[in-house]
Amino acid sequence: MVQRVGVEKEEDVENLVESMCSEGELDARVDQERGVVVFQRMGEGGSDDSSQLKTRINTLQQNLQEALSLNSKVKDIHRMVSKHPDYLQKSVLENDIGSPDPEEETKG
Repeated sequence: MVQRVGVEKEEDVENLVESMCSEGELDARVDQERGVVVFQRMGEGGSDDSSQLKTRINTLQQNLQEALSLNSKVKDIHRMVSKHPDYLQKSVLENDIGSPDPEEETKG
């Protein structure tokens, strides 16, 4: 496992996997005798598999709702900013860079 991941110490990999398992990021355990990570299958972990799955689904739903809410706020801000006179003026000026100045053409 150490060679495949490319770290120096086996302990580092074990610590990383154990940390990920305890934080619910990984559903597995370290088999220290064989030096491998054993991934759990659905239904192997005992009676709390269902509650863990529900918790993960709820967390995912909350994160998705938050992302959608933030997306909506960004769209609202974009609409407001794009109508603001200062933004419009700067945008027009930036688009006109490189275009001939109409006043310069009339002078000549």
